[in-house]
Amino acid sequence: IGLQLNGSINTLAWTQVSMILIVIFITVLISEWVSAKIRYAII
Repeated sequence: IGLQLNGSINTLAWTQVSMILIVIFITVLISEWVSAKIRYAII
């Protein structure tokens, strides 16, 4: 993902850059939500 993001920034493909960042953000949100649910179930 990092190489793709760097290549997109270097070629000024801002729509692709924003899409990659949105996908990363959504992935982090989902993983945090799942982690919180598991943590709550354990505790």
